[in-house]
Amino acid sequence: MLQFTPTTFRSRFPWFSCGLLLLWIIALGLRFWGLNRFNTLVFDEVYFAKFAQNYLDKTQLFDAHPPLGKYLIAVGMGLADRLSLGDSSVTNDLTGSLRSPLSYRWFNAFTGSLIPLVVAWLSYQLTQRKSYAFLSAGLMTIEGLFLVESRYALINIYLVLFGLLGQGFGLWGLQTTPRWRTLGLILSGISFGLSAAVKWNGLGFWLGFWGVILVIKLWEKWENREGAIANLSWYDRATKLRLWTIPLYGLIVPYVTYALVWIPHLNLNPDYSFWQMQGEIIGYHNRIGGGEEVHPYCSSWLSWPFLIRPVAYYYQAVNDGQVIFDVHAFGNPLLWWSSTVAIALLSLCFLQRYSSPTLFNLSLYLGINYITNWLPWSIVSRCLFLYHYMGALIFAILALSVILERWLYHSRRKFRILAIGILGVMAIAFLFWLPIYLGLPLSPQGFRLRMWFNTWI
Repeated sequence: MLQFTPTTFRSRFPWFSCGLLLLWIIALGLRFWGLNRFNTLVFDEVYFAKFAQNYLDKTQLFDAHPPLGKYLIAVGMGLADRLSLGDSSVTNDLTGSLRSPLSYRWFNAFTGSLIPLVVAWLSYQLTQRKSYAFLSAGLMTIEGLFLVESRYALINIYLVLFGLLGQGFGLWGLQTTPRWRTLGLILSGISFGLSAAVKWNGLGFWLGFWGVILVIKLWEKWENREGAIANLSWYDRATKLRLWTIPLYGLIVPYVTYALVWIPHLNLNPDYSFWQMQGEIIGYHNRIGGGEEVHPYCSSWLSWPFLIRPVAYYYQAVNDGQVIFDVHAFGNPLLWWSSTVAIALLSLCFLQRYSSPTLFNLSLYLGINYITNWLPWSIVSRCLFLYHYMGALIFAILALSVILERWLYHSRRKFRILAIGILGVMAIAFLFWLPIYLGLPLSPQGFRLRMWFNTWI
């Protein structure tokens, strides 16, 4: 007879799957909570929601970004029309068609709720550790900027999702059987192409993944020690990846995917060819200047790791200024600053290559991907915003997860207590700043209490 004890229950109960399900429910609830709250177009919804409506109406348009993000918003709007989603008493015609704000926001909200799950999957592919994957997903659930970006008809969430899928499929392809490796690398290439088809900075994920592969192969060839320090299966498989696969899966598949995405847009706008459109996009961004004279919330790429200049997406004072509704594209400060320290500390692991190979491999992957998603902005002259840091932020958070997970399982009790304390404080910080992520009503004093620095306002 099977003996049912607390030990067997703990070992048999699917804690990992149920934990991720709970995180997803929390993420989903936060993204859909009061999604109709502002019956207007918020920040770049004035472009992206209107462009999505243009696609539905088959109206010509010019957009300064590739079209995929607006296609997806249009899909959400079309489904909302068919399924009668949204409150018919809360509508506007600001997109060019009378509709509920929910209709142009819900698909982003649903997509954004998947980010913690995809981060968990990528984390597991990196380490094969469920605890690390769950911790990474948990940190992403309490990250404020991703929450805000998910609640409006914006496109950065799609860029990040496809970029993460590209990396996840790539790592899975490296670690699976040869029979499935080709599929994994093809799906990776498709995902990277889709990320670039949202915005060109999606290429940071592509450059990071294949940059790691190239560094590994060159490093091992230079030292003639193939697999000598390999401690993670993806690293070992990367050393054995044939060179001809890099242009096939790393260049041809993403490019073909990117080009195919343009077909509906070019059919709607036949005055420009594919290459002319790429030139028009480059020209548009080159004409945009930088600094506060262009936009009051422009910020330097160097300031992003320190959360110096967030972006106010919406602000309204009512009842003679006694109630404030504010939405800031703003991260969880304690999580944000901790992740910046973590990615800097993890870079020191390069000095421990042979004493801690697993930690070295992780620091190599996270460090290169952080750099490829952040450093290219240094050569961009146009006005930049904090949300351009979203790709790099993920890898900084994954670096923080590496450190916290090691402390949680440390043999010394003080490290375990420290890790739990840090996690608790970051969760409290998320709740404290939640009103400006969700646009909940605040008193003037409550608003000022959350604006620690003048540059945050």
